[in-house]
Amino acid sequence: MARLVDSENAKSFIFEGVVEQQELVQGNPGVPEGTMSMTTSGQHRIVTIRVLRMYRGPSRERYTVRTGFGNGDCGFDFETGKAYLIFADTGGDGSLFTSICTPTKPLEAASPALLRYLQNEPASAEDSLDPEAYNKNYAPRWYGSVCGKVVGPDGSPLWKARVDVWQVRDDPFPPYWVSASDLSQSDGSYCIEMIRPGTYILTAEKENFTAGNRAMGYYPSVYRHSEAVHIEVTAGSAQKLPSFQLHEESLYNIRIRAVTPEGTPPPAGGMFVAIRATEQDGLSYRIGSYLEKNGARTFGFIPAGKYIVTCAFAPELNSEKFSKNIAKWLPSVEQNVLVTGNTEVVLKLIPKN
Repeated sequence: MARLVDSENAKSFIFEGVVEQQELVQGNPGVPEGTMSMTTSGQHRIVTIRVLRMYRGPSRERYTVRTGFGNGDCGFDFETGKAYLIFADTGGDGSLFTSICTPTKPLEAASPALLRYLQNEPASAEDSLDPEAYNKNYAPRWYGSVCGKVVGPDGSPLWKARVDVWQVRDDPFPPYWVSASDLSQSDGSYCIEMIRPGTYILTAEKENFTAGNRAMGYYPSVYRHSEAVHIEVTAGSAQKLPSFQLHEESLYNIRIRAVTPEGTPPPAGGMFVAIRATEQDGLSYRIGSYLEKNGARTFGFIPAGKYIVTCAFAPELNSEKFSKNIAKWLPSVEQNVLVTGNTEVVLKLIPKN
């Protein structure tokens, strides 16, 4: 078993391992000093990994690694059952932490040059290639691509539509997704490259803010997430799909108000509201913002569907007065909402006792 360092006092760890399970917990993961991360979502992952090969750090059968939730907070998106090359640092409490700012990668997509170095094997001639040439050589072996055409509600080719693939998964974590590098061309054609192996749904949309609607749809020419056909992407595959047609969908305004049990506006400043769809794909909106001084916020261009609306206190820094005002309320409230037209949602603050 090759190891660069085998010390009980190691602060940085490098190893190969298989993810056995993941747990979603509240709170931030305790980022090690000097580690780059934007983990501020209030949730993080605890990942249990069975070690296959240890390169740096003491050998153990399993390690527990913390990382962010994902969805823009620098958390690494592990998938249960898959193997990874993991670079982790020790936090203040002794736990391990990793993020997308480290070289952590799926083992199947790890650089062969790096693996040869870690395993003390002789370098190959291709190890001297510049990064662009190296990736051009290996990326087609690691990833797949999906290409095709999209047409509008009237059947004509749709220009400048956004086309994405969204991973299908059965855990509570944000789905991995990849967009076409360009919007659809004048003939409706698109191509999505660098898709890691997995199961996906394909979506497309083009918004018309002037008319207050959008063209949207799931492959193959269906309009509900539940009806979308799954697309299997394998390493090295290049799929050419038939054209699929989009549907015209109205967009609406949602006004959210937060009130005390007496119906008055909440303490001014520092309250954040968000609306998120229960489905996880590019056609399901998620948006948030701070409340205005009157305790309300309006979001526009929201499609019909099932949403969860949340209001949470986010006190302004060094605002002692605001902190005292919110001490008697629970930190957040939420409500399930069905949007079928312009909608107003009233969220009532809940006293702590």
